[in-house]
Amino acid sequence: MLHDYMEYTYLAPAVLVCAGIVMLIVFLFKNSKNQDVTKLRNLSGYAYWLLAIWAFILFTLLMVEEIFRGKKFNEDVFKACWPMLLSLLIVSLLAFIRKYRKHPGGLLLSCAILVSGFYLFIKVLDNLAA
Repeated sequence: MLHDYMEYTYLAPAVLVCAGIVMLIVFLFKNSKNQDVTKLRNLSGYAYWLLAIWAFILFTLLMVEEIFRGKKFNEDVFKACWPMLLSLLIVSLLAFIRKYRKHPGGLLLSCAILVSGFYLFIKVLDNLAA
């Protein structure tokens, strides 16, 4: 079922990288009094977390589907999941760089994404070794 939509997982890294670049640029101007910069910073932050949650949910559903099928990673799942690993690691890295680490919800989301990312990394290494 989810395998029909796996091509959309390739969008996640590109969008997250764009959001990260926007956030880094805005971070350089964080002390600016310009209201346009403040609005852009707020919008990029909201978009970033929505994308992070979307990537995490999509990844989790994909993993649950594979577990319930009882199969090892096949080539299609590997091709679909390596961009998700990249996006999850980018999300986690940027979340810890930003001030969200002081926010319990942001910290929990970052930890969940890190755990999922490492789990996928182990599965990918296992797939490569086989």
